[in-house]
Amino acid sequence: MPIIGAPSAPAGGTAVPTDGTFANANWAEVFFTDHDYTGRTILTNGLLLADLSVGTSYLARTYLWSTGLSPAAWQKCFDLEYVDNAGNIGTLNSITSRRIGPEESMVGTISSTSGNKAADVRLRIQRGRH
Repeated sequence: MPIIGAPSAPAGGTAVPTDGTFANANWAEVFFTDHDYTGRTILTNGLLLADLSVGTSYLARTYLWSTGLSPAAWQKCFDLEYVDNAGNIGTLNSITSRRIGPEESMVGTISSTSGNKAADVRLRIQRGRH
């Protein structure tokens, strides 16, 4: 269950596929935590996918692999956001891979708001099973 690093590309060039394919041709699998990300980071276990992009107003845009669609494809579920106690929405500033392995992968994120609040949020995803 590796983290997949999506390299910087023109808008839509590394998008999560919704055409029945499982992965974008521009994505590259990452097997070690020392990888430097240059754009988006995709974290998936084959059933759930988290799309993280530095500079966005959400921590992760999440998708579910839906076999109910024809053809089966990734279906957007929700956006995970950081909101401080004053109601300011955070901006994702950085993504760091913390653990990559067959049973579990984890990334750390740093977000900040216009109210000078910051959050260190870690997203971990465990092995999927049908």
